[in-house]
Amino acid sequence: MRPLLILIGLASACGSDPANEPTPGDPTPAGDTDIAPALHLDALNPTLGSIAGGDTVILSGGPFVMNAQVTFGGRLATVKSTTGTTLTVLTPPGETGAVAVMVRQGDASITKPSGFEYACVGGDLQVPGDATSIRAVLAMANPGATILVCAGNYTAASTDEQFPLVVDNVTLVGAGPTSTTIDADYTGRILELVGSATVMGFALTHGEGGAQGGGAVRMASLGSPRLAYNLLANNQADLGGAVLIEQPATPVVE
Repeated sequence: MRPLLILIGLASACGSDPANEPTPGDPTPAGDTDIAPALHLDALNPTLGSIAGGDTVILSGGPFVMNAQVTFGGRLATVKSTTGTTLTVLTPPGETGAVAVMVRQGDASITKPSGFEYACVGGDLQVPGDATSIRAVLAMANPGATILVCAGNYTAASTDEQFPLVVDNVTLVGAGPTSTTIDADYTGRILELVGSATVMGFALTHGEGGAQGGGAVRMASLGSPRLAYNLLANNQADLGGAVLIEQPATPVVE
C-alpha cells in the first residue's frame, strides 16, 4: 500500500493568509501616520516687566520656530532664539496692567490671556520716584537715559510743569495714554524733542503752539526723534496743531 501524505497549512507557509489581508477602507494602523503636535503655550518667565519694554522673557510650550510672531497686548515682540520647546523674546513697550500674549506660526496661533503684566518698574529715573515733576527729572537725566513716568495727570498746577518740556536725547516713557496725561492747559507747547529723543505712552493735550507752530510737539533739531504709542488731542497752533516737523529732523512717528 502506498503511504498517504497529508499537507497541513500549506497556504500559510507558502503565502499570505487571506484572513489577515487588510480590507480596502480600513483605518491605517496607529503609529503608521506622523501627526504634528499642536502649538501650545504653557508658561512665561518672568510674567512682569517694564512699561519701557526690552525685558527678556522665555515662553515655554512649542513646537516653536524662529519665524514665529509674538505679540504682547497686540504689540510685536522681538524673537531672539528658540529651542523648539522654548522661545526667547524681548518685550515691546506696553501700558500698565495685564495683557494677552499671542504666538502665531503660519496658520496656527495660541493666546495666553493676561499672560504678562506691565508695571512702572526699571528705567534710570522715575516720576514720581525721583521727583514729582517730569520737568525736574528731565533736568537730572544724562544723555541716553530712560525715564519712566508712572500713571498720573501732569500739569503746571498739579506737578509744577513748565512748558515746553524739552526732551533732549533721552527716552521718556509713560504708563499708557489712558492713564498718563501731560496737560499744558493751553499755556504753551507741550514737548520739544531734541536729537534722538523718544517719547511714548502719553496722552498729550491742550497744547498751544501759536505762531511758531506745533501745539503738542515740535521736532526741529538734527537727529531722529521718535514719537510712538501716544494719543494727541485738543492741541492747537497756527501751523501743525498736533506735531510740527522741521528740517533737519528725520523723525519716526508711530
